[in-house]
Amino acid sequence: MASFGRTRLMGIAVKRFLVQVQRRQPADHATLPEDFRVRYEASVARLFGEAQTTEARQR
Repeated sequence: MASFGRTRLMGIAVKRFLVQVQRRQPADHATLPEDFRVRYEASVARLFGEAQTTEARQR
């Protein structure tokens, strides 16, 4: 089981909450400040399993 510090745990909770808001209440999600939404979006590196090379992605 992963062990997270308080800061990381809070960040994960906020990300999961925003995903649920986006799915269930898209209009409310759109009213959030853009800098807040962008801060907790998944980064581009994490979208593809953090693979840096073609060889790593093929494994």
